[in-house]
Amino acid sequence: MAGSSDASGGDRNACRVVVADASPIFADALSALLNSSPEPGREIRAVAVAGGAIAVIDARPDLVIVDPNQESALEDFVAQVGEACPEARFVACASNPSLELARFCMELDFRGFLPKSLSREAMIRALAVIVAGGSYVDRQFGRRLMRPGGGRSPLSRREETVLRRMSEGSSAAEIADGLGISFKTVDTHRVRAMTKLDLADRRALVRHALARGWLA
Repeated sequence: MAGSSDASGGDRNACRVVVADASPIFADALSALLNSSPEPGREIRAVAVAGGAIAVIDARPDLVIVDPNQESALEDFVAQVGEACPEARFVACASNPSLELARFCMELDFRGFLPKSLSREAMIRALAVIVAGGSYVDRQFGRRLMRPGGGRSPLSRREETVLRRMSEGSSAAEIADGLGISFKTVDTHRVRAMTKLDLADRRALVRHALARGWLA
């Protein structure tokens, strides 16, 4: 029996996947891989776009694969696409994956977090789970996200205070003066806190601060 069609002529059993990536080579390659590896019971129709919310919305996706390292305002991107396409689900395929980036994506309700370095076979397996309605986080990050006590901050109160003030734009000297501690102590707290949270740089710190509501 032929599958029913929607108003645009597409098969309702088909999952429309949009690969939004600044690299046309990667986007085209992943789209071709998905189109050549159909999921039983659910046809995958993948297209590549250069990135940007408008281009993604125009493709009317069921699933959006995006490199979160390429979106400077990832939260705005997700909100804009989600408002126009409320059924769309999101998968991060990161060129520079980290624990904090994985955590940030999960807090934005992404259904998956995958490094771009995954093998073809592993990528297909992971995306098949997501297309079927599940979630998939690469194991090197999933295990750490799900560790016991993961809901509590690993930071001391002073470490969190230092990071909060840094994310708000205060300099180390200003923080030291405000807390009545030395510049060296501020830097020690900063290094320890960023190591605990796997934050590589200030951009990652700001993302963490946004995800935690520190800058609300």
